[in-house]
Amino acid sequence: MDKNILTPLGKIVVYVNDAPSVYDFSPYDCKTRAILESPISACYLISVPSANAKTVRCVIEFNCENTLTNWDSDERYLGTDFVKGSTIVTIGAEADNPEFDAKLIESGIQYFLKSPSEILHFSVAWAIDYKGQFDIRTNLATDIFCAL
Repeated sequence: MDKNILTPLGKIVVYVNDAPSVYDFSPYDCKTRAILESPISACYLISVPSANAKTVRCVIEFNCENTLTNWDSDERYLGTDFVKGSTIVTIGAEADNPEFDAKLIESGIQYFLKSPSEILHFSVAWAIDYKGQFDIRTNLATDIFCAL
């Protein structure tokens, strides 16, 4: 059975060494003030087994056309946004880690591993009431380090 996250803009797919891979995901409850005051639609933490991986990527397979793409980075965070109308989907990943490089790719983010890692994480969040470029709720939700 296909167990993938379905967002309003498409399905989240993970590839390990360029092959589709299973992944685990669980709801992630971000407690930042902006999200508590104006909740988003969903947020998930994705865990990918990566013991023998050289590359791991998380992408969205779009079910629509004409999406805008933006990106964001911060200390230990890299994120990419996909926007269509009032809907935004954000994929986030860890950055600034000596064990891997995180890079933006066309439909998501990819890790390039420098040393073995058992599990890698991505995060995905979306809102259907996106208010424009200054609405950073999904970026905050996918930055798992901002609430620590």
